[in-house]
Amino acid sequence: MDAPNLIAKVIDDAPLDDAVLDAIALSACADGVTNVEIVALLKMARQLPTLRDLPHDEIDARVQASFARLNDDGLEGRMRKLAEAANDAAARRRLFGAAVVMQYADGNVSDAENEFLLDFADALGLREAEARAIVDEVEREIASSS
Repeated sequence: MDAPNLIAKVIDDAPLDDAVLDAIALSACADGVTNVEIVALLKMARQLPTLRDLPHDEIDARVQASFARLNDDGLEGRMRKLAEAANDAAARRRLFGAAVVMQYADGNVSDAENEFLLDFADALGLREAEARAIVDEVEREIASSS
């Protein structure tokens, strides 16, 4: 799966702001943070269409800042702040879509990761049908790229 391009598609090629990076970091940490996940996220961020032309140091700093915000706020607190900052339905869908892609990036969605997605959708105020439609879209994109 080409996670960077799938994230770009899910967020409608909107500029990749820190909120989207935070949603990706949250998703990566849903079942605990490991150095492997941090390295994977750094590599993926460097390949994202809206970031790939930036210097690696700048991308790395943005990703590290996302993890720092997550560390400072905790998973629930960061989730709540992202939901509060998402000022419209499109922003909420972009954040959730980016998180879904991150969960599917390794090809296996654990129970803890699935629970995170349910909690994140709820925090964002997405109806179950909206969240399911986003997950279905990601699954279709993955299936069509296989």
